[in-house]
Amino acid sequence: MNEFSKLVEYDIVALQETWLKSRTIISYKGYTIFRNDRANDLGNGDGTAILCRSSLDSSLVNLNLSNKGVEFTVAVNKIIFNNKKLLVLSTYRLP
Repeated sequence: MNEFSKLVEYDIVALQETWLKSRTIISYKGYTIFRNDRANDLGNGDGTAILCRSSLDSSLVNLNLSNKGVEFTVAVNKIIFNNKKLLVLSTYRLP
């Protein structure tokens, strides 16, 4: 977690190429983590995540995306800030 030592400066962090498998459990104090790992669970460089400061009103958003033969992952969450909705997406498309 040394890479994330300066996270305290940010409210929202979007990550790509997380390399996480569904059985991998991660947490970071003070943040809610929204993630989408590769469907076949290979964890070969793809996967996305959004870390959102726990004090923000945030929730997971389900999108019905048609990939038309293109494999990709996307993590989406909705944040309410000053009574306004903000959608945050973190996407990764396989080369």
